[in-house]
Amino acid sequence: MKKISIMLLAFVMVNAIAIKKGMAQVAAGNPAVTEKQQHKIIFQLTTGDTLAHKALMKQLNNITTVVPGTQIEVVCHGPGLSMLVTGKTVVHKKCNK
Repeated sequence: MKKISIMLLAFVMVNAIAIKKGMAQVAAGNPAVTEKQQHKIIFQLTTGDTLAHKALMKQLNNITTVVPGTQIEVVCHGPGLSMLVTGKTVVHKKCNK
C-alpha cells in the first residue's frame, strides 16, 4: 500500500514539474508553445488509500489554479473506486467546490 502511495506521489510531482515548466515557457514567450495550446491530463487511481485520494485532489486543485483551461480526466479502477462512492470517500467535500 505504501509503495502505491509513493508511486502516486512521484507521478503527481512529475506532473507538477512538467506543468510548471510548460507555464514558464508560455510566460517566456517561447514560440514552440502557443496560447491556444490546451493541456490534457489523465490520472489513473487504483488504490483505496485515502492519503492518495487527498493527494490527487490537491494536485487537481493545483492544476486548475495554474492552468484553468486544462482538460482533466480521472480513471478509477478496483479499490480506487472507493473515492467515488459517497459513503466511503473522504474527499467528497473537496469535489463540490
